[in-house]
Amino acid sequence: MDGFDDSPRLLMTYNPRRYQQYVEAAGYEKAMDLWAYSLNLRSVDGVVALPAKVNRVADRVRQRANIRLRQVNMKRFDDEVAAIKSIYNESWPTTGGSSR
Repeated sequence: MDGFDDSPRLLMTYNPRRYQQYVEAAGYEKAMDLWAYSLNLRSVDGVVALPAKVNRVADRVRQRANIRLRQVNMKRFDDEVAAIKSIYNESWPTTGGSSR
């Protein structure tokens, strides 16, 4: 376990470094590697500009996989959270555990 010198990432667990010894002392061990990435974004007049390559790759992925992005509807917050949880849980490989 590492990455304690950086900020937490969306949907990634983040605990103090000392938690590793507690988890291992309880008899648990690593089931898989999880990676989180950061991307520095430039803001031009308040608009976030992604690097051109990121936009090209994202466009290709959206077209191939028929992915649609939309804003979260805060008036339907509970439904949105349920949808996000469903997508998140379905994206995990079978490891014998569950993220539910």
